[in-house]
Amino acid sequence: MDRFELTVQRRVNGAWPVVAVGQPGDGSPPVRTEGRMRLDPAGLTTVDARAYGAALGRALFADDVALAFARAQAAAAERLHVLLSVEDGEIKSYRWERL
Repeated sequence: MDRFELTVQRRVNGAWPVVAVGQPGDGSPPVRTEGRMRLDPAGLTTVDARAYGAALGRALFADDVALAFARAQAAAAERLHVLLSVEDGEIKSYRWERL
């Protein structure tokens, strides 16, 4: 099973460190990528679920994390299972299911 695991860590200097680990289903070693999520909570005040999810997605899947996700999608044999872990209590209650 191909997996892409994302961990959003506690905020440091105005941004949240993000660790992405791609786990190929073919037994190849995992690929680790690090990035930073910059998110303005004021941008999440919309009631539109699509806009809310898009704002979260743009923040989470930025720079190297976006590239790692695209590579994992392209390499996945069938489905790519995405797992998200949010460690920072400040943003844990966000509606992550709308990504």
